[in-house]
Amino acid sequence: MKFLKNISNPNKKTAIIVGSIAAVSVISILLFKRKSEKTKSKAISFLGKVEEEFNPSTTVDGNLAFEDNIIKNEKNSKVIWLSNDEVSKLAKLIWDAWSIFGDNEKQVYSQLEATKSKAQIAQLSDKYKEYSNGTALKFDLKARLSQDEFNEAMKIINSKPDKTFYN
Repeated sequence: MKFLKNISNPNKKTAIIVGSIAAVSVISILLFKRKSEKTKSKAISFLGKVEEEFNPSTTVDGNLAFEDNIIKNEKNSKVIWLSNDEVSKLAKLIWDAWSIFGDNEKQVYSQLEATKSKAQIAQLSDKYKEYSNGTALKFDLKARLSQDEFNEAMKIINSKPDKTFYN
């Protein structure tokens, strides 16, 4: 601040200090905005890959396509869906498993294991958004679990058939 010693008017000193703070603030905001745009772009790319892993039986526009994929020997069968109460309970238990004091991974795994098919996982994922203010289940799994824990969750999900049927 040696350069301020030569300025005798206190208003000029204040103006220089305020101007310097404003300039630093603007530069910081611009750098943060640039970084957040790059991060957002990476996140969107990453979530697209997770979406493919997590829910392979969707159409290009993202709608469920399970009914369209019934093979000939299953035509007289119907997909077994969870009731609204069942799926709400599972989604709420997963949501309740997250905590700032430590997540309960076993509770998450057990809810995923309670489903019988990927169709029910997709149903659970849709219901989960109601508890998570719109955040997708797959995003929370990836964000909250370690890589090994996430792999375990994906192993459970991938072990499920695409759909289960009854006659």
